[in-house]
Amino acid sequence: MNFERLRAVSPRRHSGVILCKAHHAEFAGPGAAVGGGLDRGVHQMLIVGELEWIELTSPRERQVAYQKRIQWLNWLQQITRQIEPEQRAQRLVTSFEMFFGRSLVAEIPVEVLARLVGTFPDTIDQARQHNPVRPAPCQPLPLKTVDLPEAVEPRYPLWQPEFYFEGVATP
Repeated sequence: MNFERLRAVSPRRHSGVILCKAHHAEFAGPGAAVGGGLDRGVHQMLIVGELEWIELTSPRERQVAYQKRIQWLNWLQQITRQIEPEQRAQRLVTSFEMFFGRSLVAEIPVEVLARLVGTFPDTIDQARQHNPVRPAPCQPLPLKTVDLPEAVEPRYPLWQPEFYFEGVATP
């Protein structure tokens, strides 16, 4: 995938992408924007389900896709607010299994799931073992890993506020 172009995960499919960055991972589910300036530093992308990309052609489409991405980030943030790592792991595994089915979630590397919610891989393994069986979607969904040749690095340092406030008087 060309991360320079902003696209969206199709809202019509049970799919999403897990974007692995240097120190964490993010999930972008149906309707969410992916690429452009959002995903600098991604070194691996796991495609979960039968992914279909949607080209964002209008400002309104981009706005809706950004809002969906924020909703998915907020969903993960709600999980990570749990103090106990076992609770974070359990909530993530349960949610993913309800959405994608147990067999597909079992294929996702524990290291990747752990990076989504800030736990150790062993904690994810324990959550998988203690999770009650959930019904799978009607058809089995595929999982595909895409290793990017080199991490897409930011063109500008993200910690410099003057980049964002050019022409605006800051205190």
